[in-house]
Amino acid sequence: MPTFIDLFSGCGGLSYGLVRAGWSGRFAVERHPDAFDTFSANCLQQGQGAFVWPKWLKKKAWDIEDLLQSHSADLSAMRGTVDLIAGGPPCQGYSVAGRRDPNDKRNKLVGRYLEMVELIRPKFLVLENVTGFMSGFTKVAADGELSRTIAPSDGLTRDLKQRGYHVSSALINCAEWGVPQRRLRFIAIAVRDDVFAANEVVDSIQILKGLREVFLAARGNAEG
Repeated sequence: MPTFIDLFSGCGGLSYGLVRAGWSGRFAVERHPDAFDTFSANCLQQGQGAFVWPKWLKKKAWDIEDLLQSHSADLSAMRGTVDLIAGGPPCQGYSVAGRRDPNDKRNKLVGRYLEMVELIRPKFLVLENVTGFMSGFTKVAADGELSRTIAPSDGLTRDLKQRGYHVSSALINCAEWGVPQRRLRFIAIAVRDDVFAANEVVDSIQILKGLREVFLAARGNAEG
């Protein structure tokens, strides 16, 4: 049974889907107590094998920075035992509906996601965020001159490639996956370089789109 860790899990949407698809969770990280309680109700009650929680980690709401600081050695000991890290770092600092402050401290949490990747080295990664994740921030210099930072999505791709992952990404319309809402989301899927044969190029997003056609056909909604 493939295994996963869910970062910034919220109420457990990603975990719920993965468990229903036959995956087994190791643990999830969510800092808000109410959200973690909902996650527990949604995902930890699904029966044997849904989550095999490590004994060293208390089942509670964790801030990812506290977890990294308190359990770095335990996390490193998991290296090579986890197939997937999935997660959606907080989006408020990137959203075009918000202030888009480049100094928003929540924007730094993508870096904590990468720290977890570095410690655990899973085979696969999935990261989800809002469309604003694909746009750089506008900065105003002291002389009033405007400049634009690198898009967070491009920074993520660069950093994952440096860590030995092949990255595919796209903007996905969730309505095409059965969500009753036109919700656009940035999706990145990464595969550790050693998982596939040398010189083999894998476009995970194209695979995902192929699975979407299977999903729609199974429900009688295949595009004509």
